[in-house]
Amino acid sequence: MTVDFNLPHGIAYKPYSHYLSEGVLRRAEQLDAFLGPSTPNHPVDSSIQDQWFNEHFDFEVYDFGTVDVHEYRNGLHSDWVSDHGKWSRPSGTQNDPAHDDDATFEGAYVWLARHTGVDKDATDIGDDPEHAHITIGESAIYVSYRFENNSGGKTDYGLKIQKSTGRFTETFSSSSVDAFEHAGTCMMFKQ
Repeated sequence: MTVDFNLPHGIAYKPYSHYLSEGVLRRAEQLDAFLGPSTPNHPVDSSIQDQWFNEHFDFEVYDFGTVDVHEYRNGLHSDWVSDHGKWSRPSGTQNDPAHDDDATFEGAYVWLARHTGVDKDATDIGDDPEHAHITIGESAIYVSYRFENNSGGKTDYGLKIQKSTGRFTETFSSSSVDAFEHAGTCMMFKQ
């Protein structure tokens, strides 16, 4: 498994007012986040896309990007998932390269799942558990998604990587078998 992303640096981050004034950019980011190749049968309402795009904190600066997770079997690339979302960091660190690694990432589907959980009475706002949910926090990387297993059922997959040590834990759970975990250390881990 590899987690692949380009960490934005300093001036790539902008105050959110920059993005709010760019209508073309808004639509492109919403399309990347919610209408990509993995979501054609699970559209997200445009008003929900607007809520995602508009949510921000004035004390942070932002950049948009995609985080990919690639799976390898017997040394061959076998599958990948991705989540498009927002990188953020405190606005006071925007021009200081020493703080590039302090950035955090929240994928659009993490945001969507969080809002689905908050407002259970709302119409389905489109969370899709089969779409990757990716977060890169200060201390760990989290990935989760659901996939169809070999017996035709659904399996929930989770991956947590500790950024300081490279230690990881994978979890697999399904209604047809007991959940299990696999833990170890990444062969190579770079920030």
